[in-house]
Amino acid sequence: FGVDGCRTISQLWAELGRQDSYLRINSGRLYRVEEKIVLQLRWRHGSGRQVLVQVRHERPDGEVSERQKLVIKRKFREETWEAAVHRCLVEDLSLPKHFAKAMLLEKSGDP
Repeated sequence: FGVDGCRTISQLWAELGRQDSYLRINSGRLYRVEEKIVLQLRWRHGSGRQVLVQVRHERPDGEVSERQKLVIKRKFREETWEAAVHRCLVEDLSLPKHFAKAMLLEKSGDP
């Protein structure tokens, strides 16, 4: 634990306490499971379509990542994907709760 980029025991314990991941036993082996949602917001603009991408992310430790990617959020163990998306819209994109809820009601499978 805590070697070669792995979490220390205390970091793992904190992660489990926050429900960012959970442990599962499969065939006698212990696995750390982390579920994520990928948020793709699309809209029409003129004759084309637009997609929201994250271009910069600053971690709590100050490390900055600059690259274009879709918004990704960890899903808590007992959380539905809709609740995880709502939390992402409110916490990460700073949308008002009522607006985020309306967006979820308008979700579309339209490519």
